Amino acid sequence: MPNDPDPIPVGTAGTVAGIYPQRGWMQIDVNWDNGRSLMLSIPDDCVERLPRGE
Repeated sequence: MPNDPDPIPVGTAGTVAGIYPQRGWMQIDVNWDNGRSLMLSIPDDCVERLPRGE
């Protein structure tokens, strides 16, 4: 999250709460395990999808 003044720390896990396709990109609403909620902007933000239960 290169432009966020208070980014989610690298390695933090979360649960996708919503996906909102845009033209050429997506917003993904995430409830992070550290108690925060913050939307991702894909492709700008770098994330890794894990299988459920990990």
